[in-house]
Amino acid sequence: SRWLPGLDVAHAEHGRGWVQGSGVGRVTVRFEVPSDTAPGRVRTFAVDDAALSRAEPLPLVGRAATAAR
Repeated sequence: SRWLPGLDVAHAEHGRGWVQGSGVGRVTVRFEVPSDTAPGRVRTFAVDDAALSRAEPLPLVGRAATAAR
């Protein structure tokens, strides 16, 4: 499958997130980034949704935390 669990993705409308799972022509994405303090919203799309693409992983530590070291 093209959409493996844990894969970082970007959606044109919903922003950055990661794949929770995929199958039967669908992919489920949790839209959250490492700096979020609450769980992100979840959306399911067709696997061929043109607005959904792979993305480079975001840093797990923000710039402010890195600068404080």
